[in-house]
Amino acid sequence: MTEFRNKAPWYGLLIFIVLVVVSAIVHTYYFRDLPKCRDENIQILLNNKLRNNEQLLNNSQTLAFGQFQEKSHNAVQRDCSAELLTNAGTYLILYRVINDSGEQSFFQRLFAPVDFSISLESVKLIKQ
Repeated sequence: MTEFRNKAPWYGLLIFIVLVVVSAIVHTYYFRDLPKCRDENIQILLNNKLRNNEQLLNNSQTLAFGQFQEKSHNAVQRDCSAELLTNAGTYLILYRVINDSGEQSFFQRLFAPVDFSISLESVKLIKQ
């Protein structure tokens, strides 16, 4: 009985460490997510998409992004909107952040990076 009392704190510490490790694995597995709508990488990809389609912005110059909003979100995509300030006016941009990872094994889901792409849905001039 006294031997168990002497070792009880060590058993408690071991159980705590195992619990922390298991919790970290579960959290990483289930809560890895697409980047947020306002993430810098998303803004760079969005700007590149817009520049590849100059006619959408009437060949205007990008000054700033703002008013990022998330419209909906699930495991595969995130629907977003943002205002784009240009020298020709303000545009409302609707876009999707899409998970390109597809089906992954347990270890790929834990350790592989989240691959994503941007899909432009619409570009509307809201203020000139």
